[in-house]
Amino acid sequence: MARGKDKPTKFTLTTLPRRMSKKQIVRIIQERWRTERAYEELKGELGLAHFEGRSFPVGIITSRSS
Repeated sequence: MARGKDKPTKFTLTTLPRRMSKKQIVRIIQERWRTERAYEELKGELGLAHFEGRSFPVGIITSRSS
C-alpha cells in the first residue's frame, strides 16, 4: 500500500471558534457547500454567469439649500 493513501485528501481553512466541535464545523461547511452549489446552478440556469451585480450608472447627487 502506498504511503498516504488512507489519509483524507480534502481540507478546509476556517476561522470558526476553536470551541466548536468537529461535528458542528463539518455541518457548517456542508451547509456552505450546498449554498455555493445551489448559487452556481441557479446562476447558470438564469443566465447570470456574467452578471456583475450592481451595473447601473452612478452619478453624484448634490442638493443646495437656499
